[in-house]
Amino acid sequence: MTILKDIWYTSENRAMSTFKLIAYDEKGRIELNNNDNIIFIGSNSKIIIENISSISMGYQRFKWMTWCITLAFFLPVYYIMFIYISKISVYLSEIFMYLFLLCILFGISFFLMMKWVIVESIDSDGKITKYYFYDGGKNGWRGVFGGTNKLYKHLSNSLNLILK
Repeated sequence: MTILKDIWYTSENRAMSTFKLIAYDEKGRIELNNNDNIIFIGSNSKIIIENISSISMGYQRFKWMTWCITLAFFLPVYYIMFIYISKISVYLSEIFMYLFLLCILFGISFFLMMKWVIVESIDSDGKITKYYFYDGGKNGWRGVFGGTNKLYKHLSNSLNLILK
């Protein structure tokens, strides 16, 4: 039996939500047995994933609603600060504008760096359910720097599935 620690789990509902502040439902560990299933054990729940049809890498839905609300809040603040700074120095106002744009680009690029392992299973009624996993070690930074790719390869090799 193999145990993988510091794993973030997200349900399909949260992954597809456009309004979320936290990207995961629960932190926990994955246990892999020799019977072709995945067991996720979190602090509040235990999820057994059987009849796995595929494992792939992908993204959660972009949380555009959260971004819109954040920008709607910060744009007036930004505008007031921009006016105030531009009275002091035009050079400082340009720097302030570029820093603001850099923050927006950083947020979007951070979303693109966070690929998740998507495990699909088929229940007895033929319904496909998706489970999202991410390497949450080092407060999520291990996943950004390749930990989730290792998780994907480990799950795929352990379950002997054709990579998608």
